[in-house]
Amino acid sequence: MRPNGAIKERSCSAGESLWYGRLLLPRANTSKSPSRHQTFRNGALCGLTVSVFVTVGLCLWPATSAAQSVRPMTVRDSIEKASFVGDPLNGKEEVSFSPDGRYFFVITKRGVLQSNQLQSTIWLFQSVAVSDLLKGSAGLGVPNATPLVTMATSSNADPITEARWAADGKSITFLGRNKDSERHLFAVTIKDTRLMQLSPSGQDVTDFDRSKDIFVFTTVPPQADSQLYQSGGSTLSDIEIGTVAPLVNLLYPNQGKSERREVWYVRDGHASPVLDSKTSSPILLTATASTLTRESSLLSLSPSGRYVVVTNSAAHVPVTWESYQTRYPFSKIVADKPNTKPMADEFRPLQYELIDLRTGKMSVLIDAPLGWWSAGFVDALRVLWLRDDKEVIVTNTFLPLEGNSVLGLPHSTRPWVVEVNIGSGKISCIKETAERGKNLRLTALEWQAANEQLVLRYFCSAPLRTGHKGPCLK
Repeated sequence: MRPNGAIKERSCSAGESLWYGRLLLPRANTSKSPSRHQTFRNGALCGLTVSVFVTVGLCLWPATSAAQSVRPMTVRDSIEKASFVGDPLNGKEEVSFSPDGRYFFVITKRGVLQSNQLQSTIWLFQSVAVSDLLKGSAGLGVPNATPLVTMATSSNADPITEARWAADGKSITFLGRNKDSERHLFAVTIKDTRLMQLSPSGQDVTDFDRSKDIFVFTTVPPQADSQLYQSGGSTLSDIEIGTVAPLVNLLYPNQGKSERREVWYVRDGHASPVLDSKTSSPILLTATASTLTRESSLLSLSPSGRYVVVTNSAAHVPVTWESYQTRYPFSKIVADKPNTKPMADEFRPLQYELIDLRTGKMSVLIDAPLGWWSAGFVDALRVLWLRDDKEVIVTNTFLPLEGNSVLGLPHSTRPWVVEVNIGSGKISCIKETAERGKNLRLTALEWQAANEQLVLRYFCSAPLRTGHKGPCLK
């Protein structure tokens, strides 16, 4: 069953979409009054994000004594100051609440001059304690923050990324670098701060997803920063063809190499590769290093842990795909040449595929490319499972132009948000991507089960016309 056609809109000014969208979005009406955790989580106490961060700052950094002398900021201070980790443009907010609203965490990052490392910490807060402080309850001190885990790395990349709550709110899973550039999959428990490494050593984990106690993740061979920025040597060719290649890939060839990601899963604490039913070899996903971002390496595990939706380089690019629209005049989807081995470069289209973890079967979910990267459409790639593995909603994908799945679909050459029935493969259209020139970027999907509504969250990426405010929630 696809979501109903109701559209909810809320106006916002440029740059305010994510914060005010999250803080002011009302929850569905229920017979029960909201708990203190829910009230704080929904922003009903103050509606100002800055208040939360002032409070968090007070918790993390002790107040300076009045007797302490004021001094100019130094280079050491600039390097070792702690900053919040977040990426609002891509829907990654600095504050992450537990499913029940009882806790929230933030991640800080700082440099450590003495060890020449970057250091990150996950800080845990009790929502009620911060709520009471914001309300100005008499006699209350500043709430204590619990450091769940601290990691440091000699790499230039963040020590802790992709931190997410478990559905039961009892643990947080994340990618961590605790030595060099190699990322591992970790889980830390809230009750006793017990840290568990779930992925084997000797792997660099690029992404993961979780459903209850089942995990799926992708890995690539670890590569040190010194290798990424290597511009010469016996392992690199002396001459490169520079036509249409990005300058950074010509200067540092290792950054533009094709990456083959192995798919692994963890069940009952044991990690194993997912074997292809046809070859009995580990399933490999392909993308170039330059496109191997959080977007292009997406994984989404179904509620039962049986299926996983992935993004992968298209095995074949037919001529019909060249008719799809692109966001910019200079970008274009190029079909494979007949009787020629397909090029696995950074411009090759990606598409959604489906892996059955029970059987090892891998199949194309939608016979069409993504709008991301090769076509230049910037809507985030998001996957939302519905109805216990029976249906899935995906974003920023073009519609098929030929084959049985075309029946009943509009003739459109722009990307869409669509729903796919896993059993039949039937595609149902939900919303078309905004036209060129509109400064809206889809950042997240949310299914409100109580009133069966799908909420699309957008980021206003540029100032809007005077007197006209763009929608940030639909």
